[in-house]
Amino acid sequence: MMTQLENRPHIDDRRLDLLDANPAEFIELFAVDEFLHDSTIMSSVESLDQWTVYSYVRAGRFFVVAQEIVERKVSPILVADIGEEEFDSIVDAARSYWLKSQ
Repeated sequence: MMTQLENRPHIDDRRLDLLDANPAEFIELFAVDEFLHDSTIMSSVESLDQWTVYSYVRAGRFFVVAQEIVERKVSPILVADIGEEEFDSIVDAARSYWLKSQ
């Protein structure tokens, strides 16, 4: 998980502006664009069964976008973003703690 967090892709794709304008179309974009899906999917979040979680860095910001997979129901799209430098310092602190606890 730590390695996956440290190596989030930097993506400069204007289609990601859909996140602000139309979150549902944004999620659909990730479903149909194999590159975006494969490079941003957070495959190591096993504890979040039945959730789709994407993360990436764009324009100096780290984004996490998540949606619960619910049959026959549209669930809310949750978004969090922070500055890339702040995110890096959080990951560094978590990695340091994890290494000390091993």
